[in-house]
Amino acid sequence: MKTITRSFLVVIFLLGAAAGVSAQRLTVDEAVRLALEHNLGLKQRALDLGTKKRAAGRAWNSLIPQASVSGLVSRPTSLTGSVAAPQDVWTPG
Repeated sequence: MKTITRSFLVVIFLLGAAAGVSAQRLTVDEAVRLALEHNLGLKQRALDLGTKKRAAGRAWNSLIPQASVSGLVSRPTSLTGSVAAPQDVWTPG
């Protein structure tokens, strides 16, 4: 079983290598760049890192003090009750 699996992998590798040679020649830098661009594991880790950074930011929000202010301003449109002018109780003298 192990020998069959190895043989199968070797054949697949050789077929892939033969197809790759005829398609395009790459420098080492280009090959590394392409490998990094198309590496799904690296893309997944980058997404996970972004998710964890956002979660950490939300966690800090719970520690920030919060304040709110509200108020009411009104102006009466009519007077209720009685209004009397004060009487002068002082007399000069």
